[in-house]
Amino acid sequence: MKNKKFVFISIIFVSALVLLFLFIISIDFSKLKGDVSNISTIKVGDAVFFDPVTSKTCNNDNYWTIYDQSETCYKWFVIETQGQNLTLLLDHNYSNKAYAEVSSELVKIKGEWENYSGTVSLLTENQAATLMEIGDSRPTPSAAVSARISKQPRWLCSNIYNYVNGSITTTNGYWLNEEYPDDTTRQYNITEGCNFGITKKTSVRGIRPVITISTDKIVRDSEITISPTLDKKFTYSTVKQGGKTYKQMQGFVYTDELLLYASTNAGNEANSLIFRRSLTDYKTIKDSKNTVSSSTIDQDNYMYVEKIGHANGMTYDKNRNEIVVSGLAGGYTNQVWIFDKDFNYKTSVCTYKDSTSYNYDVNTVTENPCTGNVINYGITYAYGNYYFGHTGNLLFLLERKEVSGVISFDIVYSFPIHANETLQASEYKDGYLYYAVHESGENSSYSLITDPTRPQTNKVYVYNVKINEDNTLSKSFGRNVETYFIPREIDGTTPIELEGVQFRGNDLYFGYASQKSEKDSDEVDNPNDLTNYVYRFYKASNLVYKSSGPNYEVNLEKKSNGKYDVTVTSDEDIVISGFAPKNNNKKELVKEVDPNTIFEIEVCSVYNECNSKEIVITMKEKENNYFLLDTPTIANDFTISSTSSDISIKDGTTNITNTSNKIKTGTKLIIDNKTYYFAIKGDLNKDGNITISDVSKIYRASKGTATLTEIETVAGDYNENGTINITDVSGIYRMTK
Repeated sequence: MKNKKFVFISIIFVSALVLLFLFIISIDFSKLKGDVSNISTIKVGDAVFFDPVTSKTCNNDNYWTIYDQSETCYKWFVIETQGQNLTLLLDHNYSNKAYAEVSSELVKIKGEWENYSGTVSLLTENQAATLMEIGDSRPTPSAAVSARISKQPRWLCSNIYNYVNGSITTTNGYWLNEEYPDDTTRQYNITEGCNFGITKKTSVRGIRPVITISTDKIVRDSEITISPTLDKKFTYSTVKQGGKTYKQMQGFVYTDELLLYASTNAGNEANSLIFRRSLTDYKTIKDSKNTVSSSTIDQDNYMYVEKIGHANGMTYDKNRNEIVVSGLAGGYTNQVWIFDKDFNYKTSVCTYKDSTSYNYDVNTVTENPCTGNVINYGITYAYGNYYFGHTGNLLFLLERKEVSGVISFDIVYSFPIHANETLQASEYKDGYLYYAVHESGENSSYSLITDPTRPQTNKVYVYNVKINEDNTLSKSFGRNVETYFIPREIDGTTPIELEGVQFRGNDLYFGYASQKSEKDSDEVDNPNDLTNYVYRFYKASNLVYKSSGPNYEVNLEKKSNGKYDVTVTSDEDIVISGFAPKNNNKKELVKEVDPNTIFEIEVCSVYNECNSKEIVITMKEKENNYFLLDTPTIANDFTISSTSSDISIKDGTTNITNTSNKIKTGTKLIIDNKTYYFAIKGDLNKDGNITISDVSKIYRASKGTATLTEIETVAGDYNENGTINITDVSGIYRMTK
């Protein structure tokens, strides 16, 4: 129902209310998702969309997720290509059974998928071995076989905890097609850790269907290539701390006054260097008062901070004017660090899956008190008391709470990430989460594709994370709505690794890891130093994702006072000028209108994403047999919907429903053999255009030298006051301009 203009007519026959007309206009093709071109370029590992139940085309906007199980459009991954045919693996476990039930379950699935005529099977051991690049290696009952780390296709384990009936539960992976040859009581499987394993057939595992289908049946997942421009770059001399050289940038964050970023060494993951730069001149800041830990060393251009980890997640809580940090840390996983706006240490928090947490004094810690596996790689401030964090391939919505001085970050919702690459850090803006990912060299998600132009992958995945005021999820929550791909080379250089993203206004900034610096007078601190390493910050405009507006339905209900309630219902909070929440529910808005009323509505999300305007009309049969349109249109701008079984638009005796024929004054609207007529405001000569000849006719009628028919009078009454006069002539004349 998005991108449509709906026209509703309520007609009273005896006491029945009939709802009519869904009027579609101005589809925004710039928002059309998915790629039906360049199908021949589809490669192993690509994501595609296909609905095996219905014949409708589907894409990023309407595919199945664990929070929108009404959809039967599924996301699939390509595992083999054979000419015009593709072998696809579903992106989630369809069900969860012991192996003895697999055959009957596959038959059941095939019966449910009415739009698919091929076979439904499981991934084979050879297919799995090829995708994981393990050659002839096979697991034993005591040891699974890991994918070659540099080639691991992470999409093999997307949605590994979730299956179609809505349960979020550990399925321990999913079944492969073959049994273990040395023990017929065991079966090959893909484990929840994305390894090649063996398990007892009596165990319960996921069933993840494999199908083969022609390329003309699918829509390829879209990917937009962007070209950021260099904003700032800073070199850092390779000074050692604790015998380690810190030269790789990790997380970064802009506050209202500062740019901060972390630099680490892979051999000492627990500690980081933190750089602070003023946004006035971008010079580094020294502040000897900052004591994050007893071992903090505050230098002229950095702070050496122990136990803070990689600090991939650095975020600015504008609500509290705080900087919050989380990141992968050797021995210090799951700490959330809280600083004031100048990066003076305030407190640290441990967060657990059971949503318990406590504060501790970092200066007295001798071992890591934080266990579990929740937000060990990043944290992002969203709004109010809400943050997002992630671990592995799961994202978490977190609510920050404070009880008796104890701060906690409690899990509210979680959803899977479909990224093939290593997750780095994220950024929230206006209901969407922007997730930066990276793989380089053989680690690239394109490693299975011979593509020399993509030896590394830097992407930003955009996820819908809209939550309503009543804490319910929008229908599209957790859906990957867009993907931005960043080429290997930017501005003639080759940055190494995308570490994070952050919005400043509507500009998206990208932070890249270090590489050897070139001589460059633009560098702030050391313009002529060739021995240092450089941290690069790029930016791009116009990447704020906006949908084409909320999904919604409009209903009219006649009231006992003769008026109508126009109710607009959506799955997310909406805003409509002149409408009020029904029963304090912002997902359902209502307005009372008089009969014979014509008005426009524009349905918007709370993030100012608006659908095209909709015309709502209430009309009684006895009072008016004409359907008045303010502007000319064509027949295929209408999708007709009614409780009536027989509706058509006719030009004379010719049925023009859903054609490109113009609707003119006098065009018939036939509903169950009852005839109504369109009147186009200003179109008196019934040609579908508004020209000077129409002005001449209405002018003569206003002077009494011409007589208008009833329908011509409806079309010529510009101000709809029931009389024809010079005001109508003037209004219709302006319509010709």
